[in-house]
Amino acid sequence: MSCRHEFAPGTDAREARNPAKPAERIGRCGIPVAAEPEAMVERASDAQADWSHVPGRERGERLNAFLDPVVARVNGIVETAALEQGKILAEARAETLKGCTEGRFMAGEVARIKGTEIASDRSGVSNQILRRPRGVIFCVSPWNFPAMTPLRKICPAAGFGNAVVLKPSQFTPAVSFLLAGTAKDHFPENLIRIAMISGRASGELTANADIHGVSFSGSAPTGRLVYAAAQNLVRARLEPGGKNAAVLSDKDDLNRAVDLIFGAAFQTSGQRCTAVSRALVQRDLAARTKGLPAKKADVIRLGNGMDPDARMGPLRNLGHRPDVCDVTAKAIAERRFRWRAAARRRVHARTEAIHARRPSSGTRSAKASEGRKKSSAPFFRLSSMTASTKRSRC
Repeated sequence: MSCRHEFAPGTDAREARNPAKPAERIGRCGIPVAAEPEAMVERASDAQADWSHVPGRERGERLNAFLDPVVARVNGIVETAALEQGKILAEARAETLKGCTEGRFMAGEVARIKGTEIASDRSGVSNQILRRPRGVIFCVSPWNFPAMTPLRKICPAAGFGNAVVLKPSQFTPAVSFLLAGTAKDHFPENLIRIAMISGRASGELTANADIHGVSFSGSAPTGRLVYAAAQNLVRARLEPGGKNAAVLSDKDDLNRAVDLIFGAAFQTSGQRCTAVSRALVQRDLAARTKGLPAKKADVIRLGNGMDPDARMGPLRNLGHRPDVCDVTAKAIAERRFRWRAAARRRVHARTEAIHARRPSSGTRSAKASEGRKKSSAPFFRLSSMTASTKRSRC
């Protein structure tokens, strides 16, 4: 079966496949030879030297001109993102258009950049802080947002006078190549380049090439490799994964609050660094809340991201399924632990009630009762409710 997209053809290549139909090949992307990434950085640096002297207003206009065809061709980008990532069409469209909207905001900011005056202790002398482009920015993009994250990195970096060498995920590279192809018509040659390299090669490139900044979004292990390599005083910004909780307190509309938490947990099949993986619920709301996410999960329609009726696509990588099942099993085990803790609390309450009806037996009994109160308290300040895409799908 032929690929829908083929970029940087070569003997060694990575293939992206549709996670809903693993036999369907979406893209084939050539892997550069060992010396090519550093040469890519050198060519980007040459292009950036001229680009940095273009006035900010003109750079902003060129950035808007780049985004115009991205919006015009959004259907093709959305389809490619849904096919290679697995997310539903609505989510792919939302992320692409959001990335374009943020890019247009950056185009406006580029035209408004100015220096900052600071006080001087000498008469007739003024001090000013001026901002200048850094140079070549090495960007690492994850597989869960194949359109929005590259746009979030390309637009501000190029708009403010820098060159970009972007390493997309090996699982979702096609959209990045499509964006870079569009950029060729609006930016200097070699200003925006795609490097189809591994995480380890990314660390080596950061350490050895003439890179002036790093913008990383991805897994914590790869982020550590990149950050360790960036200790040669290169500015690095890392966005690795997280463990996020939502706090639910008094709400007039409980169903609406749970809807928001549920969406934050289940969108993109829960495969986001910002996905809510647990909810901390006020104790008097726990009983009313705990069953609501399960009811919503039971009616989600799973399917191919290209199916307009699907509300959740597949996991991007089959290898993630065991991790999902392990997390689900842990959540169930923790819930059983809370049930046991609640049972102990009820026993303590009954015991204390019996002691309260009996005559006092002295200081020792009072201290024992106080000890029981202290031991049970930490378990019941908040009830925890796990909200995970993985709970009923394994």
